[in-house]
Amino acid sequence: MFPRLTRAIALGCSGLSLGVLLYYLSRVPTAHIHTSDVLMIGLVTGVLGTVVLANLNTAIKAVHLTSAGIAVRTLFGTRALRWQEVEDLLDLPHSLGLRGAEGRPSIGFAKGSYGFALQHFEDLRATILRNVQARLHQEWGHLPLASEPTYRLPSLSALQWGGYGGTAALLVYGFILLPLEVGFFGWECVASASLGGLLLSPFLIRDLCKTRRRLVIRPAGVFQLDGKPQHISWPDLASIHVRAISAWVGSVELTGGSGVRIVVPLHMSRSGEFLFLVETQSDVTPSVG
Repeated sequence: MFPRLTRAIALGCSGLSLGVLLYYLSRVPTAHIHTSDVLMIGLVTGVLGTVVLANLNTAIKAVHLTSAGIAVRTLFGTRALRWQEVEDLLDLPHSLGLRGAEGRPSIGFAKGSYGFALQHFEDLRATILRNVQARLHQEWGHLPLASEPTYRLPSLSALQWGGYGGTAALLVYGFILLPLEVGFFGWECVASASLGGLLLSPFLIRDLCKTRRRLVIRPAGVFQLDGKPQHISWPDLASIHVRAISAWVGSVELTGGSGVRIVVPLHMSRSGEFLFLVETQSDVTPSVG
């Protein structure tokens, strides 16, 4: 569990946020409510509700280790993995991640600062590694590169879809709904909303195209197929840089001596296996930052 002080602060913040939310809702007029009022109520409720749930989850989260496996209890349920069911392992200096078959369930831990980390994190890491690391490294070490292990980049996450959806909703509200409500809707509003959509669409198309890419590890090096094909040979691989916010959140950047860059998201399926094979085949030590 988190330290006692951290859990106390989380419960206090959760209670305070819930109180503010209830007070705000009690002050909302029920008569002659407008579209802008509904959107504002939804925004405030969403933000404060997220704060309440996140802090409650911090106060409740606990990890149970046994000789058979691991179980993580949160506000949203319990995720459990037997040691023999673990198929992917991501071991970084400040985070640790486990995954079962097909990436489910996914369990991650991060060593935070100012008390925002599970108690005895290093002991937790040592126990997990002792039970799964040797087996997985042995299995991965015997993978024949001639069979060309293939890794497909993941689809857009719920957070990414939420970001695009929220931005689109703000465009519609700011340039369509609000002008209609106050009475100054005109062609300028339509043009502004269309321009905003045009500016947003290239980023969405770019991210959707990235999900079509495949990475293949071959005896000659790492190959990126589909989209913009490129490859880095093992002798040309100059650096492996891992940018990790927490377990499964971040990216691995492979840089070749000729300037070729391949960026791999950590939430890609079997990313721990991919990083292990790249590291062992190239003899390049990853840097983390």
